[in-house]
Amino acid sequence: MAIAGALVGSGCGEAEKRAGPGAEPSAGGWKTWVLSSPGQIAVPPPPAPGSPAGKADLAEVRRLAKARTPGAERGARFWNRQPAMEPWLQVSFDVVASRAKDPVAASRAYGLLSVAMYDATVAAWRAKYRYRRSAPEGVDALFARGPDPSYPSERR
Repeated sequence: MAIAGALVGSGCGEAEKRAGPGAEPSAGGWKTWVLSSPGQIAVPPPPAPGSPAGKADLAEVRRLAKARTPGAERGARFWNRQPAMEPWLQVSFDVVASRAKDPVAASRAYGLLSVAMYDATVAAWRAKYRYRRSAPEGVDALFARGPDPSYPSERR
């Protein structure tokens, strides 16, 4: 959780602050393919703001943001591509391309990955709007702050 906050935190200009409706607030209620419901993936609540755990989490986010390396930034940019499942598909394309050609196995892998990512994304969006946690304040952000809750991340 702290790593995601260090990558997307706040610190953006006024125009980039949270405003208006989210990208798809109802996504957490979409029908899943394999999960019986998006609630089947138990996402624990984030620590309460101001609590000892919340303060420790924010300190870790700030520490990671200050220690961000060019390699960590490249990784964050890779995993932050749109839509959220695009980097996973790219990894699967690379794996398939590096092996002996098997169109049936490749198609099955792409299909299974897509269904798994869809169900996981629906579960993440359910938790986002259940907890409604804003991105942390006072963090050197790598990406503009979006209008949707920041926890959990559907990215990785």
